[in-house]
Amino acid sequence: MFTGDKPIYKQIKDIVKRNILNDTWEENNKIPSVRDLSSKMSVNPNTIMRAFRELQNEDILLNKRGIGNIVKEGARDRIFKEKQKNFKNYKIVNIIKEAKLLNISKADFVEIVNNKW
Repeated sequence: MFTGDKPIYKQIKDIVKRNILNDTWEENNKIPSVRDLSSKMSVNPNTIMRAFRELQNEDILLNKRGIGNIVKEGARDRIFKEKQKNFKNYKIVNIIKEAKLLNISKADFVEIVNNKW
């Protein structure tokens, strides 16, 4: 389930965000508990709690005492915008750098994108 390229708590954050983006977990609804996720993912509960704390700080989750964590209103849009920004500022830049390294012309690159679109 997890890879060694980044810390597990960050991978858990990515999983939570993916579940929100694909509407598995909807805004204003409770998500699975720390205990449930730690059992399902075979991860220490403290690791799940760390991911949840960061998501709370990012205005994605809200911890309601006695209820648990819920997806905040507008969280899906915030995640979407964050992912778009990351794509535009980092991922596409790295793809272009690699294309240049491989001597793929701009015209060929655009043609490849158009054919895959």
